Amino acid sequence: MPTDLLKTTVKSSEENTFVIELKNNALSPEYVYGDRVYVDGNDCKPDGSAFAYWDGVGLAFGLLHVVPSKDGPMIRVTTSNAEPVLIGIGVMPILGKIKGQMRLG
Repeated sequence: MPTDLLKTTVKSSEENTFVIELKNNALSPEYVYGDRVYVDGNDCKPDGSAFAYWDGVGLAFGLLHVVPSKDGPMIRVTTSNAEPVLIGIGVMPILGKIKGQMRLG
């Protein structure tokens, strides 16, 4: 992938960006099934944006927010096809922040 594209258009790290094809509509309407998304593996701090993460079964996508709780900070995972869930920080490996997309067809 051209480094100029990553740095100027996608605004993603050159050394740790990968492309994943979405296989669900968890982030619709912004990202839909079949989109290719640029994931920056160097940007893993939840800030309410769309992220790729490992849910224990497979690759998943959602909006990740850090929220306070009496048991310490938690991550709220929000998707368009399920109710939000709270997960302990460190329990769910975050693979990276979605920085851009390609829609084919």
